[in-house]
Amino acid sequence: MFGSGRKDTRAPQPPAQRAEKATTRAGEEKLLTALLLDAVHHRMGKGQATTLRDLHTLLDVPQPVALRLARKLEIDGLAVIEPNIVDAFAAEIRITPALVTSMTKSRNPWSPNRD
Repeated sequence: MFGSGRKDTRAPQPPAQRAEKATTRAGEEKLLTALLLDAVHHRMGKGQATTLRDLHTLLDVPQPVALRLARKLEIDGLAVIEPNIVDAFAAEIRITPALVTSMTKSRNPWSPNRD
């Protein structure tokens, strides 16, 4: 009565295999987040704006993935998304000034302000 009537013939995955997949996904998300921050920081340094529409092309990922990462950065307080009332995808994303300072220091080991 419910479902397709066919039995699921896939073998259940052992817990270790499920944990490994979850760890891989979490690692991929961290890497993509770092790449996104780096790309936005680089563009900000060149005086270029980065819109939500640009993100997926910078990372070469599907747009929903890029938008989810941007939202997470905003929630975590690492980025600010300035809304655009005419076009939601034209909203500009910028990393916070404190993070810009931190990233700039970490790139320049000879900075006099380096802790």
